[in-house]
Amino acid sequence: MAVITISKEFGLGRSGAKKMIEATENESREYVKYYFQRDWADPELYDIIIDMGENTVDEAVEEIAREAEKRFG
Repeated sequence: MAVITISKEFGLGRSGAKKMIEATENESREYVKYYFQRDWADPELYDIIIDMGENTVDEAVEEIAREAEKRFG
């Protein structure tokens, strides 16, 4: 799903979109490692994790709203 979204948004082919996603993920991974000495994939760092490759933006919003309601009423 992310590959399709990036392909459309940036006018890239599938391969180009995958490379862009990988580059962005690598930058994020290195940022967290450098500044926080943590592994960005560690689920302990996050309150909620939503796989945007498996969920639409609307589904993600609904999940966030449900989680916020559970936690904060």
